[in-house]
Amino acid sequence: MSAVAVIMPIAIIGVDLIPGVCPPWYAVTQAVCMVPVIRVAFITRGSALRAVFPKPH
Repeated sequence: MSAVAVIMPIAIIGVDLIPGVCPPWYAVTQAVCMVPVIRVAFITRGSALRAVFPKPH
């Protein structure tokens, strides 16, 4: 899940930056919607969360 939260915003914004794929207002909306996803990526990859939920060995 944490890898998806990191890759998804990069992929969506990358596609939005391709000229002619989507209108500018849509690209801006997508970028704004990616802010919470980026926050989730930082939270899920943070050491505090990993300390609470250690991976089984």
